[in-house]
Amino acid sequence: MPTLTIPLVSLPVGQTVTSPLTVGGNTQAVITLDKTVVGGMNSLTSDSSMDITIQSSPDGVTWNNEVEDEGIVCGPIINYRTSLPYTSFNLQVTGLDPAATKVRAVVVVTGPSPVAVAGTIVAT
Repeated sequence: MPTLTIPLVSLPVGQTVTSPLTVGGNTQAVITLDKTVVGGMNSLTSDSSMDITIQSSPDGVTWNNEVEDEGIVCGPIINYRTSLPYTSFNLQVTGLDPAATKVRAVVVVTGPSPVAVAGTIVAT
């Protein structure tokens, strides 16, 4: 199971592209972000948000959008079952292009603050 660890990093306002992960025939990719890191999604207000796109590529040059999640609002989001904030954010794409050999994430941060993230991208 190819895994790319996203080390704790502060994403500035604007666009950030992750390093590609070699997937070699896998058909699913999941990005998971820890919302509890200092300066992370749970510690900010809803004035900050992120758009995340998972892209695939057959050659590492031409990239195709697989799935997009736009307007991910920062700030704690409460789980109605537990009354506690969610601690992670997940975005999954199934049915990756069979010709894809690499995946990456493109993150666009908007609002007044950078967003600290840490997590993983896993291909299965």
